[in-house]
Amino acid sequence: LFLHRYRPAGDLLAGLGVTATDAHAAEQTGTATHYGSHFQGRTLGCGGTYESSDPTIAAVQHPQMNQAWPCDTRLVVEGPAGTIEVIRRDSCPGCARRGIVIDLTEAGIALVCGPGRSTCLVTVREP
Repeated sequence: LFLHRYRPAGDLLAGLGVTATDAHAAEQTGTATHYGSHFQGRTLGCGGTYESSDPTIAAVQHPQMNQAWPCDTRLVVEGPAGTIEVIRRDSCPGCARRGIVIDLTEAGIALVCGPGRSTCLVTVREP
């Protein structure tokens, strides 16, 4: 496979390098955050219901990664406290504007960033 580096469109994402092997596989390094407890019970964009204790739920920035990582894509999230596998079940329209590459549940952020942390630097890729 041929690997190349490219920069996503938009000034806000210009600092985030993305490595891609094809249109459906990409790796991003950037900030992870969490939904917030007020999303508990809400319907997710890809179907299902948000459960803050489920570490497999994730949202990706919109619209750039919606095409590379469509609904139900399995992703590996590596952070300072650990690595987990998640399933893309939602979009985060405001994430790209804030430099966030992935939104995790409260359970997911604790496993990846550490207990009590609300954000951290992560690498997100397909398994």
